[in-house]
Amino acid sequence: MSDQIAKQPLMKTRKEIKVDAARKEYQKLITAGWQVTEPKW
Repeated sequence: MSDQIAKQPLMKTRKEIKVDAARKEYQKLITAGWQVTEPKW
């Protein structure tokens, strides 16, 4: 199991943003072609 944990992506930075700014950022990602996926764990 520790091999699985080592291979998972690690969040390296954390940034606090307001809800409106987060919605705008999310929309930019979606229009850039990013897709919502289901977790595989």
